[in-house]
Amino acid sequence: MKKIILSAALLAQFGFAMAQVPQSLNYQALARNAANQVQANKTMTVRLTVKVGAAMGTPRYSETRSITTNANGLFNVTIGSMGALSTTGSFASIDWLNGSHYLMTELDVNNNGTFVDLGTVQMQSTPYAMAAGTASSLKLPFAKTGSSTTEMLSIVNNVGSAISGDGRGLSSVGVKGATDLNIGVLGVSYGTGTAVYGQSSNGLSGRFVTQATNTKSVVEIEHKGAANGLKVTSAGGQAIQANSTGQGVGIMATTDNNIGVLATSNNTGTAVYGSSYRGLAANFVTQAGNSSVTVKSQSLGNGIAVQGLSDGGFGLQGVSKTNVGVRGSSTSGPGVMAASETGNGLTASSTSGVGVSSTTTTGTAAKFSAPVGAKALEVAGSVKITNTTNPHGLGKVLTSDGNGFATWQGAVAFKTTGVVDELPGTGQDDFFVNSATQPVKVKFKNVNMNFGSGYANGIFVAQNAGIYHFNTSILWAEQSITLPAETVRISIIREDANGGKEILATATRTNLSESQSMQLTVDTYIFEGNKVYVEAAAFSPDQIPKRIIDNDPFLKNCTWFSGHMITRM
Repeated sequence: MKKIILSAALLAQFGFAMAQVPQSLNYQALARNAANQVQANKTMTVRLTVKVGAAMGTPRYSETRSITTNANGLFNVTIGSMGALSTTGSFASIDWLNGSHYLMTELDVNNNGTFVDLGTVQMQSTPYAMAAGTASSLKLPFAKTGSSTTEMLSIVNNVGSAISGDGRGLSSVGVKGATDLNIGVLGVSYGTGTAVYGQSSNGLSGRFVTQATNTKSVVEIEHKGAANGLKVTSAGGQAIQANSTGQGVGIMATTDNNIGVLATSNNTGTAVYGSSYRGLAANFVTQAGNSSVTVKSQSLGNGIAVQGLSDGGFGLQGVSKTNVGVRGSSTSGPGVMAASETGNGLTASSTSGVGVSSTTTTGTAAKFSAPVGAKALEVAGSVKITNTTNPHGLGKVLTSDGNGFATWQGAVAFKTTGVVDELPGTGQDDFFVNSATQPVKVKFKNVNMNFGSGYANGIFVAQNAGIYHFNTSILWAEQSITLPAETVRISIIREDANGGKEILATATRTNLSESQSMQLTVDTYIFEGNKVYVEAAAFSPDQIPKRIIDNDPFLKNCTWFSGHMITRM
């Protein structure tokens, strides 16, 4: 067999798929014999094998082809192209960017299946192949369209950033992802790093836009752990700014059992700020079966948990069909504070529930203030005020103490008529006043009214200090004209807790010759626990007891005692 000598030149021809690897290699060789004579117009079989790592390395691809030299002894082969007699492996799967590659050449001169190894040489870079070596730096602008069901571009970096996009123009974008049905940009972090990071010196670090007809969320973040789904920190400006120019929502957050949106301000800034030209600056909704709080805001210092400001409309509006529209809770300061320069500081309406509900343990549940000439509170409709200590009830009066605390207090009033009969069988009630003894307390018979449970057995005992009004009328029975002249007196007496007496009002009448009625009325201050009653006395030379009656043939129901509280003190 003649010895064949090959002079080979390896040229790389690239066809790109995502700027990765060549799809074929042009291989040209010159066949000479041992005498250095060109082997022209000869047909033979060549086998070419690509190895990786070393000349004796692992074969990655091998193909066998029938070749014919030309008149100059040259033959050409396009490795990886169509027309190979046989192949082993996949030429497209060769990773040209990792490791060195070698080409082994074998010839079957007689086409009988016996190949002679002509040697293995390392594949050196040609001007085209060197372009493949720099594939990590894409030639821009770069665009690629595909229909892959997996990621079109997947970049993994075990140490630094996977993708860094820097757009430095006035309207340029560092990284832009667009998709019709799936995810435009997907960032995944398996450790403690940042999945997607955006930084800007003057412009927007991140911008997400949906078209006018898109009803989906602009940004959707799902976090399956216990930490924050989205955390944005700002040293001076706004941490998050979302604008919706249509009827959509600027920011929408949904959670099953935790916090949808958590915003924290460590200094004097605003944790959450919403601005709207025509729609709602902020809208918070809970589902029908949710009994939790729709919005919860907590201030641990002296700041305001929720502040709503409006130049014309409502600063803060809470609407509830069956429960509480707005609820504010505070351990020391105001739970809800509303202020307005010209309009209503607080307006609340409810269809069936509570428009405004405010509770406190030791402070003030609700406080309304206004300068002179303005209205602190205006109510259109009925007002209901309840108190567990002194509950509301029919006829009760809202009364304030010296500190301005008002409570429901029941009416204090009584009236009693008639006298206790001390001479049965005469057809009328007779109460005797012994002229020879000291004045006696008049014993009234019939209790017609007793609100406040202060009256019993002719004596009224004040349950509360205040100003009271008392009336009494006494009908003296007619005496015989043959009896000497006599004098009678009635008095309204106040007795303190120590038994000290004070005459509040008194009246005297002499020459009592017929039935006569005497009346007294007085307004006076009564301390709690004081007793008030009516005394009567008679002075006559004959020492005969005088009678107090209720009726005579001409005067009816003329003996009675009544009183009521004017104001509580």
